[in-house]
Amino acid sequence: MLSGGREAVKTVWQTANLVRKEGFGAAVRSSIEDPADWAEVERPDLARVTPDGRVVILFSDIEESTALDERIGDRTWVKLIGAHDKLVHELVRRWSGHMVTSQGDGFMIAFARAEQAVRCGIDIQDALRNSAKRKRNQGIRVRIGTTWGARCGTVTICSAATSQ
Repeated sequence: MLSGGREAVKTVWQTANLVRKEGFGAAVRSSIEDPADWAEVERPDLARVTPDGRVVILFSDIEESTALDERIGDRTWVKLIGAHDKLVHELVRRWSGHMVTSQGDGFMIAFARAEQAVRCGIDIQDALRNSAKRKRNQGIRVRIGTTWGARCGTVTICSAATSQ
């Protein structure tokens, strides 16, 4: 592996962990330019799905997941995270996304076009909001953001609160 690829992978993991632990605000303040570089080195198949060779990445994480796990207990948490993961996987398929990685309560997902990533993120938020109305998701909040291109721009597309 090229040293630049190693650095890109290292940055992706550091960014994903930062997002998971401290949210997107912290990630935006830190370097988030390397996911596209990582994809070019480690997953060239993802680059081929984009019309111009760029990769659009969607990040998601459950806000305050450790506190939620402690509040609801492990048995309920396992069911909740399973339902969350199933929902995300279904919507990623619907919007023709590709799972890059998942870590605990968050995902990194690649799309060919920004519109697909944004619509997928909005659909995830809508589904969680509807689930909260039916009292099925323990009031989870999922933060979602996107990044794209060789030199990435970043935007948080939605961070919706759900009632408990």
